[in-house]
Amino acid sequence: MNRLNLSSSPYLKQHENNPVHWWSWGLDALAEAKLRNKPILVSVGYSTCHWCHVMAHESFEDIEVANIMNEYFINIKVDREERPDIDHYLMDAIQLMGVSGGWPLHCFLTPDLKPFFGGTYFPPEPKYGRPSWSQILVSVHQAFVHKTNQIVNSADKLAEELRNQYRLTILSDSSLFEQSTIINEAFQQIKSFWDKEYGGFGFGQKFPNTTVLRYLINHDNYHPNQETNEHLNKSVQMMCLGGIFDHLAGGFSRYTVDRQWMIPHFEKMAYDQALILRTLSELYNRTKDSFYLYFIEKSTAFWESNMKLDNGLFIAAIDADSEGKEGAFYVWKLDEIKAIIGADSDLFLKYFNLNPFEHSGEFVISLNTDLFYLNKDANQVLGKLKFQLEKLLENRNLRISPLKDIKQILAWNALMITAYCQVFKNTGIQAFRENALNGIRAITDLYVIQSGTSLYARTLTHNKQEGTAFLEDYAYLLEAFIACYQISFDNHYITCAENLVDHLNKYFKQGHFLYSLASIEQSGSLEPIFDSVDSAIPNPNAVICESMMVLYLITSNESYLNDAKSMIHKVTQPLKNGYFQHASWLSLLLKMELGWNTVKAKDPITVIRYFEKLYINDLILILDTNLKNDEIQYCSDSVCYPKVTSHAEMKELYNQLYFEKN
Repeated sequence: MNRLNLSSSPYLKQHENNPVHWWSWGLDALAEAKLRNKPILVSVGYSTCHWCHVMAHESFEDIEVANIMNEYFINIKVDREERPDIDHYLMDAIQLMGVSGGWPLHCFLTPDLKPFFGGTYFPPEPKYGRPSWSQILVSVHQAFVHKTNQIVNSADKLAEELRNQYRLTILSDSSLFEQSTIINEAFQQIKSFWDKEYGGFGFGQKFPNTTVLRYLINHDNYHPNQETNEHLNKSVQMMCLGGIFDHLAGGFSRYTVDRQWMIPHFEKMAYDQALILRTLSELYNRTKDSFYLYFIEKSTAFWESNMKLDNGLFIAAIDADSEGKEGAFYVWKLDEIKAIIGADSDLFLKYFNLNPFEHSGEFVISLNTDLFYLNKDANQVLGKLKFQLEKLLENRNLRISPLKDIKQILAWNALMITAYCQVFKNTGIQAFRENALNGIRAITDLYVIQSGTSLYARTLTHNKQEGTAFLEDYAYLLEAFIACYQISFDNHYITCAENLVDHLNKYFKQGHFLYSLASIEQSGSLEPIFDSVDSAIPNPNAVICESMMVLYLITSNESYLNDAKSMIHKVTQPLKNGYFQHASWLSLLLKMELGWNTVKAKDPITVIRYFEKLYINDLILILDTNLKNDEIQYCSDSVCYPKVTSHAEMKELYNQLYFEKN
């Protein structure tokens, strides 16, 4: 029977009426496979995944296909957002098999949980150069029955390869000379991926790659370069102007299928919003250009009004599909636009482009980049079109909306809180400070499983806790606690951060210099995974490493400094294996080699006021009760400068230091 009706996962519940006898991941399903000596089919996806919907409709709703699956396999559905450890392990497994990763992810395991075959999307009939799903099922079954020893041996070898992959080589501490070499090599390698015409990286599908963009921001702060600055601004401006941004309601899609940022894959994810928001705020702080502020405010307005629940926290995502079609909610026909806007349609079409979507006679809206660059004041350009945008949005809201994944993921909400803290530091807008502090209070109220401990839940659904937190949850929460301290000077958040580090050391360290993806007490994990690579989100180990450095700067506790140095020095070899995939570590390496910027004060608001229109990257705010209310003291690279008591004095010191450095 299908057991997914017992799950609270929106993704699993999408499959609860399939004729497939689905299990959710757990000890019962794994024991059933052992008892019946059947191979396990694990199908991994998430609720807003377009191709997951396609394959579900084509294959999992088909009774004949379901009969094959039910007869030959123990079938397990996994929500990758609830079990990132299972997703990570199986994705690594199929990539070692030579298969490109993606979702839906399908992996076949022996009854003792060793992968032996896998892939992503399979059609119902042979096409796209792929066999049908039914052919795959029958072939895997026959191989398992008739070539059992060969399958077991192959699975054993693959499992050992995975184990070796996770046993990262522990090197002796690298010297500063080696770190400098890495910094130079990394920049040149990452530069080779620049798309100088359209911004971003690579020449096919475009993802925001915010971790790499933020590395370039850090690199340009320490090694100013006009070409880097231009590429940074072009990349983010093209994202904002393109179809990846929802120009009617706000919010960014996950990626575009084209190089020009025009045709999105329409799902919107909370982690993307958080990371793009943080990048926009840093570029606004660098440039003071209202362009970036416009997109900060419009994107945030969408998430605040559409994606935040009454508990003050954000849901995971909104789907790309509605009415069984990708993008149906978002695309337009030309005659629709003219009918809705009327006489003003010529003005609208002067500033906006209509980009053909597939072959449907429908279009995705984007801003006309040529005209926009002639008049770079976003508020002025878009102010002229406010009425037309509102009319189109009002009409669009009459359509059937895409489904929302209402689970609230701890890691993604922590990312959002940190982003809000950064926006406040970079813009001085009080609403972001208030929302960040309200959010962190909601997390400590709702996610703590056992009062008085640092054991947190992974997700909330209707305020019900589900699962236990993974490394990414603790990493981003640690960062969020430290960020909230810096905008409040409430030492409670430092206590929470220190307790989290203790929890990580006890349950995630496992004798390694990195922390494992899942804790030693996580139920049903396949293998301890020690990972240094960035994905769509920054690597959790890199985030922990940087957080411990900042904790050291705030508390002067040298154990944090020593642990952070050990992590960064010993991750050198994996880092060299792919600089682009280690951008979060590269940012940290720059700061550790070239110095941190801190400012001491009695009130964080005083710091924000004194630094208005002055730019210093990643300024760390620290409480000093010995200072007077109007005093702040700026320190850089272990040198503290005379106290200042006004914006004018800080500006004078800033100009003096900037002149000396350049």
